[in-house]
Amino acid sequence: MLSEVIGKRTKGTYLASGGFGTHERKNKILQKGWVDRLPHSTARTHMNTTTPAQNSLLIDYLKKHEGMEGAHLTCTLACEGGGKNYSTHRKRFLNLLKDLEKDKAVLEAYPESLQTVVELCRSLATDGERWSGDYEGVCIHVSEQGENLINLRRPPIEFTRVEDRFYYRPAAGALAARREMLALSLSFKQPELYIFDGESAEVFGEIDLPESVYAFSEEGALDASQHAHIRRSRDTGTPQTVNQGFSPTQSPRELNEPIFLRELSHALRDLKESQELPLLVVGDENIVGEFVKVYDHPFGEIDTEMGMQSHPKASDIARICSDLCAEKQRQEMLEIKKELKQAEAGRMESFSDNVKEIYEAAEQGRVASCAVASDENAWCRFDEKKGFQSADPEKDSDAVEALDWIFVKTWLNGGKAIAIPSKDIPGVKKVAALYRW
Repeated sequence: MLSEVIGKRTKGTYLASGGFGTHERKNKILQKGWVDRLPHSTARTHMNTTTPAQNSLLIDYLKKHEGMEGAHLTCTLACEGGGKNYSTHRKRFLNLLKDLEKDKAVLEAYPESLQTVVELCRSLATDGERWSGDYEGVCIHVSEQGENLINLRRPPIEFTRVEDRFYYRPAAGALAARREMLALSLSFKQPELYIFDGESAEVFGEIDLPESVYAFSEEGALDASQHAHIRRSRDTGTPQTVNQGFSPTQSPRELNEPIFLRELSHALRDLKESQELPLLVVGDENIVGEFVKVYDHPFGEIDTEMGMQSHPKASDIARICSDLCAEKQRQEMLEIKKELKQAEAGRMESFSDNVKEIYEAAEQGRVASCAVASDENAWCRFDEKKGFQSADPEKDSDAVEALDWIFVKTWLNGGKAIAIPSKDIPGVKKVAALYRW
C-alpha cells in the first residue's frame, strides 16, 4: 500500500502519512524530460460525427509545471464534511507546516525555495473561500510559482512529500474531470449562456440571445421567413393574411416559439466557442426537447439536464457541469479498464504490464491508454549506459517514482491515463497499457 511504501526512510528523510519527505537529489531523470450525484434518468447525450477533443485543462495543468525548479510540495488530506469542517482541515494542514519547518533533510535539500513554499501554504490555509464546497479530500500542490488546492470526491490515502516535482496520481480523477463547456439555461422568458471553466460558471457576455419568446410579434414571425398567403373570406370577401401551417386558434406565443428557438440556434451556431466546446442545455423537459430537435451543435456534443428550476444560479450551473464532467470521466475510466482487460485476456501484442517497457513507451509517445496503480509505487533510475533500472529510494538518491511519471508522459504525448487501485488493474499489477504501435 502507498501508506506503507512512503512510511520508510529515504536518505534520512521520513516519508509518511502526515509527515514531510524529500529525496536529496537533483533528479537526473527528470532533467531528461518527462458523477456520482448526476441522475442518469435526467441526463441525455446527443452526438453527431464530431470527435470530442482531449481534456485540455488536465494537459495544460501538467504542462504548466514542467521544468519548474525548487521545492514542490504535494499533500493529500482526507476531509470529512468538506467545507463545513474547514477549520479542522486547516489546523491539520498548519500542523504539517510546523513539522516541515523542523525537518532538517528538507531544509538542507531546498534552502532557497522552502520558505516561499511555506508562506504560500500558510496563505492557502487561511483562505476560507478556497476550502469551501462539497468534497471528501484535497490534494494540495505548492511550489515557488504558486499553489493549487484540488477537491477530491473521495478520501485519499494521506501523504505529504517535498521533492523536485509534484505527484499527480492522487488527483488524477479530479484533474481529468476538469473540462470546459458551454451551458445554456433555456427558458422562453430569459435564456442565459454560461461558460464553465472546470470549476466555476459565469454568464458568457460575448453573445446576444433572444430575450423572450414574446419579443417576436405575429408580424415578426412572418418577417422571420415564415410563409404566408392571401385568401378571400367566403362571407365578406375581405382579403386576410394567413400564417401557413398554423391553426387560427394558435396564440402569439405558440406562433413565435419555433422562431425563438431558431433564432437561439443561429446565435449559438455562429459563436466561435461552439466550435471548440461541448454544450449542456438545462431547463424544462418540453422546451429542451424541442430545442435539441432544431439545433446541431458544431462541436458535436449536447448534454441535457431536465427538471431544473427556472433561472438557476451560476453556482447551480457549476454544480451540474461538475457532476456531468465527473460522470463522463467515470465512463471513460470504465472504458479504459474494459479495453485493458480484454487486451490482457486476448494476449494482444499491443498490451503490456511491464513497468520498464511502459515507462520507455510513454517517453516515446507510444502509449494509447494505460492504468497506473494509485496505491503502489515503482521506483527506478535512469543510467546513461544501462538505461532504465529498478531502484531502492532508501539507497539511491537518483531514484524516481515511475508510475506517476508514466501517468504524466502518457497524457502529454497524446494518450489517456487513469489511476486506480492495483486490484482493479489486469493481473493485479502496478501498471497496464495499450500501445499505439
